[in-house]
Amino acid sequence: MRFSKLYSFLALLCSVVLAVVLLTPQPATPKAATVRMARSTWETGWFQAEIVKQLIEELGYEVSGPYTSETEDFYQAAARGEVDLWANGWFPAHNLFLQQEDVRDRVVETGLNIEEGVLQGYIIDLPTAERLDIDNLEDLKDPEIAQVFDRNGNGKADLIGCDEGWSCRDIIDHHLEVYGLRETVEQVSGNYVPLMQETIDRYRQGEPVLFFGWMPHWSLGTLVPGQDTRWLEVPFFSLPDNLAEIASDVTTLDNTVGCQGTPCLLGFPHHTIRAVANREFLEANPAVELLLAAIEIPLEDIIAQNVKLANGEDELSDIVGHARDWIAARRDRVDRWLELASVRAFEGDGPPETDPNPETPSTDTQTLRVLTKPLTPMVIYQDQRYNGFCIELWDKIAGELDLTYRLEGVGTLAKLLDDVARGTTDLAVGGISITADREKSLDFSYPFFESGLQIMVLSRGNNLFERLVSTLEILFLSPPLYYGIGVFVVTLLVVAHIIWWVERHHNPEFPGTGHLRWQVSKAS
Repeated sequence: MRFSKLYSFLALLCSVVLAVVLLTPQPATPKAATVRMARSTWETGWFQAEIVKQLIEELGYEVSGPYTSETEDFYQAAARGEVDLWANGWFPAHNLFLQQEDVRDRVVETGLNIEEGVLQGYIIDLPTAERLDIDNLEDLKDPEIAQVFDRNGNGKADLIGCDEGWSCRDIIDHHLEVYGLRETVEQVSGNYVPLMQETIDRYRQGEPVLFFGWMPHWSLGTLVPGQDTRWLEVPFFSLPDNLAEIASDVTTLDNTVGCQGTPCLLGFPHHTIRAVANREFLEANPAVELLLAAIEIPLEDIIAQNVKLANGEDELSDIVGHARDWIAARRDRVDRWLELASVRAFEGDGPPETDPNPETPSTDTQTLRVLTKPLTPMVIYQDQRYNGFCIELWDKIAGELDLTYRLEGVGTLAKLLDDVARGTTDLAVGGISITADREKSLDFSYPFFESGLQIMVLSRGNNLFERLVSTLEILFLSPPLYYGIGVFVVTLLVVAHIIWWVERHHNPEFPGTGHLRWQVSKAS
């Protein structure tokens, strides 16, 4: 009877526990699905793309990519459902892509909202700004002030500006016109990365610098506004007519570090960095949408990582490691994001697999596009042109083969190798190491320079006399020999005085004269 009651109690207890388990809502784990990610052509945005990728993988998805894509190509591919998302939307600059008829309503901004401190504008070094009281671009109308920033001797201030094809290049030209600066300021365009490296070197040598910059970027992680540099305001806000669509409602900002005015008018639209995704993909994957909305990446963290790129940690494996370290350092916060997103069920089996990175074939079959990256002495960027051993060697090869080429530079090894791998450039030259991993996706030439570690010994002759002379030479020219002799003499003197001090009172051989006497006695 006792066992029957116990059995009934245990059965009832198990039933209650089972009912609680079954009735309690459980977080839904997404089915195995592949998220197809793209990333920007500017490698300074690859860090946040890699963070998003790794977190989506932790959510339970597989991630294909991220594949590097031109901006317009991404929006078109996302509208066609060939790629799902990227983390590199810049708004309002990318509004013109979202507003295209075949993209509108199919692609949307979502989450990953980075807006504090995303700035663009004109910058000068702080010592010069304070010495000459410069806080507005209009101050450069003064020929004497402009001449301080003249590098080529033509009397005009050299403003390090934007590369050909960048919208900021057109904005700078427009500003020089509408602010009446054509006679005293000229924009220096070439290759922004090595130009900025030169600018940083000049600043460190105490020379005045004037350049266009933006955040987040490694240049302003090195020349920090408010500490090393100052933002220059502009007289009024103005954009070219063809870029009116990128204007934002925000033209001035309060409490901008490194700007004298409050509010600060920098002359460029205030931007936000956001994720962008295919609308149908987000509807089918609410967990991903919730995760994107939860992710917060401080701007200063992006800048700090960009500085690592500029300091040589510029391979793709480095960027992956930077993202992994960032996540590990914020594990508690990241787990809360994942928990929030994991409560949403994954519906469906995901979109069909298609080419995530459709490329538009180049129509220029005559001119080769050649990439390089400065690495002294192999590749040197000086006076807005490349030279060095690798460049001269390639120029000789191109001349022998009667090839026409256009040489362009990039800032990191990761981007250089990525551009070659995805076929947006024809080849790359420079100090590029050949590794087994790189050979899986790239075709290298025969190596023309080999380096490594070797053991070196002093060269000596082979016959006995030469070896004897060499040994004696080493012996008598060796500083330790003379150090040893000196130590021996000092030790001998110290010991002799100690013996004299102990023996002088009872040993007639050690008279107490205050110094040692040497006596010579003859044997009788």
